[in-house]
Amino acid sequence: FSMKYYSMNKAYPVMGLPKRIRKSDGFTVTDLESLSSSELESLGIVSVSNPPSFNARTHKLSWSGTAWELIALSSSELAELKQQEWVKVRKDRDNRLTELSWQIEKYLSEVRRKVTPTVNISDIDTLAEELRQVPQKQNDPFNIIWPDGKEPIVDVTES
Repeated sequence: FSMKYYSMNKAYPVMGLPKRIRKSDGFTVTDLESLSSSELESLGIVSVSNPPSFNARTHKLSWSGTAWELIALSSSELAELKQQEWVKVRKDRDNRLTELSWQIEKYLSEVRRKVTPTVNISDIDTLAEELRQVPQKQNDPFNIIWPDGKEPIVDVTES
């Protein structure tokens, strides 16, 4: 079953009908699903089309009270969005550097124990420096090309 969007008294649309609504006479209605479109309209509730698809990097979605509106982001909003993305890129970069630390520790341990190193520390150092330089060498935080070829690390703690 698919959820529909509804606007109540021209407010921003929400998915689904409320569980209960109080009418102007003080009585409440709880079985809104059984009401016809005209009965819902008499209560100030109208069915609304699904919101349009849009690119959240360039536009924002608004509601006029009767229709969806796509509004281009201002230059300051675009700059803020880009800055937020750079924060995510740096966090991702730091996670990648942390992932390398076990290899560095292994190399150092092998050297201390006078064991032939199994880790090519030169390659690790090169990769670490390339990772450190990502924010300086790339200018689009939305399309980072990582030097290790891995996809972005997704942080499941963010919502």
